[in-house]
Amino acid sequence: MTITATPSSGATIDWYSTSTGGSPLQSGSNTYTPSVDNSSTYYAQARNTTTGCVSASYTPVAVTVNAKPTISAQPTAKSVCSGTNATLSVAANAGSGSISKYEWFRGTTATGTNSNSLTTGTEGNYYVKVTNSNGCSVNSNTVVVTVNNNPSISAQPTAPHSRNVLGRRCHYQ
Repeated sequence: MTITATPSSGATIDWYSTSTGGSPLQSGSNTYTPSVDNSSTYYAQARNTTTGCVSASYTPVAVTVNAKPTISAQPTAKSVCSGTNATLSVAANAGSGSISKYEWFRGTTATGTNSNSLTTGTEGNYYVKVTNSNGCSVNSNTVVVTVNNNPSISAQPTAPHSRNVLGRRCHYQ
């Protein structure tokens, strides 16, 4: 993530972690890319590149770190017979905001609608990307859907035979 401040013509920005004094985190750049794990406020001070004069105060720039969604129940591998479907499902927590989208993939191809479950009869490797209302996302584990061929009969059974022997009907196979 990069934060930006726009100074007046002929000036640049020095970035600070405190609202007054201190040493700059970065000098001479309109942008700063902090390494943040938590929400923080950084401070920008304009500095004239010719005279070295600085703005009277620091301008706060708030950085909000939104929590990513988490997967509380991963999808599980499924094995089905040809002509039937497997249903994959996931349970997720939003982290921050609310869950705004579920996107299922087979390999790299999007295959599912905005649902926490997917029904498919197609073999492949599947995962779901869960996105929250703040735009943060997480991918589930990849699981395999296996479609097994249905058995077939290779030789047809034969009907029992019958014959009259001395006036009696006998059956044999």
